[in-house]
Amino acid sequence: MAEKREEWGDLYKVIDGMWFKPPEVRALAVLAELVEESLPKRRATQAEVAQRYGASERMLRYWVSVYKKHGVAGLFDKGGQGAKPRYPPEEVRRIFQKCLEETGAPPGDGGGGGGGGPCEACEEAKKGKKAKRPPPKPEPCPCRGRCATLRSRGGGCACGVGKACKCRCCRSTRLRPKGPRHAPGCPGRRISPKNGTSIARFMAAMEEELGGCYCVRHTRRIAGGMSMSTRCITRQHTNHAPRAKVSRWQCRLKPSLERYEEAGWSIYVHDEAYVVHDRKNGTAWGPVGERTTLPRSGSGQRATVQASISTKKGVVMGEYARADSFSFLDHVEDLLQRDDKVLVITDNMSSHNSKDTRNGLRRLRRKYPGKKIRIRRLPVGSPYLSVVEALWNRLKAILLARYHYPTFDDVRWEIDDFAKNNTTIDLDAMEYLTRDPAIYAIA
Repeated sequence: MAEKREEWGDLYKVIDGMWFKPPEVRALAVLAELVEESLPKRRATQAEVAQRYGASERMLRYWVSVYKKHGVAGLFDKGGQGAKPRYPPEEVRRIFQKCLEETGAPPGDGGGGGGGGPCEACEEAKKGKKAKRPPPKPEPCPCRGRCATLRSRGGGCACGVGKACKCRCCRSTRLRPKGPRHAPGCPGRRISPKNGTSIARFMAAMEEELGGCYCVRHTRRIAGGMSMSTRCITRQHTNHAPRAKVSRWQCRLKPSLERYEEAGWSIYVHDEAYVVHDRKNGTAWGPVGERTTLPRSGSGQRATVQASISTKKGVVMGEYARADSFSFLDHVEDLLQRDDKVLVITDNMSSHNSKDTRNGLRRLRRKYPGKKIRIRRLPVGSPYLSVVEALWNRLKAILLARYHYPTFDDVRWEIDDFAKNNTTIDLDAMEYLTRDPAIYAIA
């Protein structure tokens, strides 16, 4: 048997780690048949071996004969067979790659991201005229909306004016002209993703450059052959800080933080987030043919959570009613009660730099005369520098995507429990502050 195994060594190499593909299935069937032939007494008939791998006896005999004649290479499909492609494959791949590289709508199509003015179809439809502004809001009518009720009962107009009445109950008033904002054929404000595309856009590009395109099913098969799949689009900040600006800020930040640490300051990175009740839920497994439902209150209540992560991996988190200057000052006061010298690195939210915040910081300095507090801000449009964003991803993945909460009080209870169980964390604040902007920024 060992000699036979050495003889079938190439078959074992083909099968190892490769499954559920036609050549590998053939190799498995041929190997099983050869093993049965080498046994003194067959344990399975040829029909059973063929049925095990979804083939007929005739095809199994054919594969065995091909293997004995040509070896493992004979089990693979030969190239050049089957229907020839209608369009050159290299051109199709080039068009697909071009669609992937196009970010934003092309110039002059009326969409955001590509620049330019309105599209030619819209200009031709409007005949060069600007869009009309919506009519002003109608003045209040003395009938107070009773005209529609009287007309439904067969009566007249309550205000006695009839169609000359300016309220909606007597005459329909459109605040915006009816019809599409763009002419037929205009792509509107649809924007292609940064490194993705749609099948419709790819087919339109093929139609434009090659004069024809494949069907939707074959187009998806082409995309799958290029290691593409349907993905959930991740939104990024468009109002991002330039890479050079972030790099200069990081060069100034590192020696500054070293001086603060030598002087005994505690450095915190701060951010806030909203947790909305019944906002989003994750996927769930259920029986086939039955609808999986989830009770929903639709309350829309939300809680504001503020958190600060220190460079020593400590977490200070609390729930507040609103995200304003007063809640930010309350959170800063919690930090002051823990440390004597506190440096807070936060984003550029208006409540972090308002007049009330500046006055509140002065009151805190007078209230705690032996302690110091300073605020430093991240560059505008650089949320990837904040380590607290990773904490929010964990919080919302646990609270919103895994469980259902009948009431809003249950959500608040879970937020409090999450804060108590996460006083320390494995996230490194300095690693996030010194991230390379060339990798995480958009441009």
